Amino acid sequence: MLEIVIGILLLCLVTYTIFAGADLGTGILEIFTSKRDDNKQYCLSTHALKPVWEINHIWIGLAVIIIFIVFPKAFYKIFTTFALPVLFMFLGLFVRGFAFSLKSLPKYVNNGTINKLFDHSSLWSTFWMGNFIGALIQGNAMDTPESFYQGFIAPWLGFFPILTGLFLIALYAFLAAIFLHTETENELLQSILKRSSINANIFAIVVGGVIFIHAFFLNDGITFYFLQSRLCLLAFSLATVLLIPGYIFLKHNNKFIMQTLASTQILLILLGLFGAQFPIIFQTNLDRQPKTYTFYNTIADNTSMTALLAIVVMVLLVTLPTYYYLYRVYKKKLDNLFQGNECD
Repeated sequence: MLEIVIGILLLCLVTYTIFAGADLGTGILEIFTSKRDDNKQYCLSTHALKPVWEINHIWIGLAVIIIFIVFPKAFYKIFTTFALPVLFMFLGLFVRGFAFSLKSLPKYVNNGTINKLFDHSSLWSTFWMGNFIGALIQGNAMDTPESFYQGFIAPWLGFFPILTGLFLIALYAFLAAIFLHTETENELLQSILKRSSINANIFAIVVGGVIFIHAFFLNDGITFYFLQSRLCLLAFSLATVLLIPGYIFLKHNNKFIMQTLASTQILLILLGLFGAQFPIIFQTNLDRQPKTYTFYNTIADNTSMTALLAIVVMVLLVTLPTYYYLYRVYKKKLDNLFQGNECD
């Protein structure tokens, strides 16, 4: 029963990563788009983004609730040790939401300050999200820190968390470029987005290579584990191989295939990382006696997995149809709005 709950948790994280990548990546792409193409790409971003804007974060909310209820010891340690990067991430998301709301109003459509606020808060939030993931994997923390720096700064202020932050930026930019590419028939926009997706891929491959080299030579804690996991290496290899058909289908702009390939790559990357650590959630590697928090030793006392699973399933049964309905409503509304004037 516990494994089913863990599977649902992984599903929530994968779904959020895919939609958050397509969401946050739009702002990242706009930073690197030339001024002459800003209006066209913003128009397209609005067209593609609004259908998932209102309900995107429900998945990360459900994941946090599951961790809080089922694994409270791990929840406490993680969100205490990494309180600052989590705070930075949510501050960025708050600013981004504020900027996007203003961007949608006719009065602020061409406001440079609001647009920059949206774009750079997207970059900021994505970096800290990746930094948090890298710090969690690395586990350079202490169960009983002797100073504020040891307890709240050192665990995330390192080379590996910085690299994972940069990697997630490249990954989200790639996802956004692919998803936006499938939303337009404008050849100029397709050309711009194709180039952006290739550049983001190259950057992700370079940063990913540095991450592997760093983990291999330093052998510091959990960062070395994924090199010893067959599942992780297989998943990462398949994700890399899928780049080939992805580039091929860019020419044909097949929406279903392109989005499926990109989403599958994200699934494989997360599955590889998840599989390399399982059943470990977090580990304090710098203590004299390192402490490991797993899915099995952090379960709340007297937790009824059957009752919890029933609640989660009911939430999903309500959420998924609602998610699909809202997506279709927003999508149809925006399609009618942009019909005959597709970001030209």
